[in-house]
Amino acid sequence: MSDAERLLFSWFCPEHWQLQTLTEQYWIVFSIYYGSLIGLPAKKTPFNEQFTWYGGSQWQTLSRKCIYYVKNFIRENPRLIKYYEKTLVPDESLIQTILINNPDFNICCDNKRYIDFTGTTGGHPRVLTSQDYETITTGGFHFARKFEQNSDVLDMLDAYIFSQGKV
Repeated sequence: MSDAERLLFSWFCPEHWQLQTLTEQYWIVFSIYYGSLIGLPAKKTPFNEQFTWYGGSQWQTLSRKCIYYVKNFIRENPRLIKYYEKTLVPDESLIQTILINNPDFNICCDNKRYIDFTGTTGGHPRVLTSQDYETITTGGFHFARKFEQNSDVLDMLDAYIFSQGKV
């Protein structure tokens, strides 16, 4: 497969989000982000030695070929969707699980997003300001979040984008 044919699937994966295999389910879960969660573990999961569970960020960059593959996989595997209908944050594992289990895909841990959680709690990113301008414009990012409405940094970014002729 040539580099041009390689499919790119990427997501943000800091240290605590490295791909992990689901091995156990619990009745009660305590989460910093979601609080106390109580539920019944599934009697049976769609995961096994040949089809492993993976997790990562919901922010993803997918090629058209990846999107078609996921669409067809979901259509052909309704049991997987039935399982995910009763899970917490399925968007942080469904697509990763489908694509990573296919060895034809080139997986990359860079979603081209600038999201800064420095000094925050509760799983919410900090609000970006003009102090983040240089990092945003020189970091090769396609997207950034989180901004306040009418923020100076948004005007700075607009001016940068228009000066580059990228619109």
